[in-house]
Amino acid sequence: MTAIQHLRLKVYSARRRGRLIGIAGDRESLLRLCNIKRHQSRLWTIESVEQLVGVIQGKVFDWNEGAAKPPRWKLNWLCPDCKQKQWGDWSSDVPNPCLWYSECRCIDKWQISWEVKHPPYIEASFEP
Repeated sequence: MTAIQHLRLKVYSARRRGRLIGIAGDRESLLRLCNIKRHQSRLWTIESVEQLVGVIQGKVFDWNEGAAKPPRWKLNWLCPDCKQKQWGDWSSDVPNPCLWYSECRCIDKWQISWEVKHPPYIEASFEP
C-alpha cells in the first residue's frame, strides 16, 4: 500500500529545440521559470497534459548555513514510500506549491508545498 497522496492536475512542460527544459503547474509560471520571451516563441514548444502527481511537504534550507560561504538554498523532501531524500535548487521566485521531478521510482512528479527553515536573504551581499 502506498503512503503517497495523489493529485490529478494539468502539468505544463517547455521544450527548447526538442529538449525538455522545465515543468510547472500553470503556463505563466512555466514562462517565468524558463525565461521564455514572446520573440523567442518559435524556438519553444509548450505542452500540457493531465497527470497524476504526488503531493508532499518540503522544507527550504541553506546548505551552507553556519559556513563562511554564500547561501545555497535547497528545497528538500522525503518520499513517504521508499524514504529516498530528494532535493533541488531553490530561489525566491519558485511558486508555492511547485512541481518537481521525482528522483525515485515511486512517482514521476511531485507537487511540493514548501516552507523556509529560516527566512532567506538571497539579495544580501556576502562578505566573509
